[in-house]
Amino acid sequence: MFDALPASPVPHLIGTNASPSVEEIDVLESFIVILQQDILTMDEEMARMNERMDTMQQKRWALHDVVEKHKALLDFVPARELYPEILSEIFLHCQKGSVLDIVPEVPNSFHPKEGPLVLTQICRGWRSVALTTPQLW
Repeated sequence: MFDALPASPVPHLIGTNASPSVEEIDVLESFIVILQQDILTMDEEMARMNERMDTMQQKRWALHDVVEKHKALLDFVPARELYPEILSEIFLHCQKGSVLDIVPEVPNSFHPKEGPLVLTQICRGWRSVALTTPQLW
């Protein structure tokens, strides 16, 4: 996974209560400085790697979005090939909408989430067919 850790210059002192000698203190201080520099170098490298990962993730998301948009083109091929007359006939079978509170006997064709009005919000083709089918309105 990673290179072997550096060997201690004073392995005989590790895990004991013995005090290092003056010479060993100098060696330990130098050893610690070197290791701290290695840690700093690793931190800098990890920061660069994180930036690279962020960039790659953004590119991946963008590519995924392009893939999904192109897959969507294939998903509705049969519906896109319907003649406007057939689509118009299908639209005529859509419910007219909810009943108005003011005049309960009159269906509300103009509710944006019901009836024929919602058909105009699907795509340009459906909008054109719905708007040119007077029986819907």
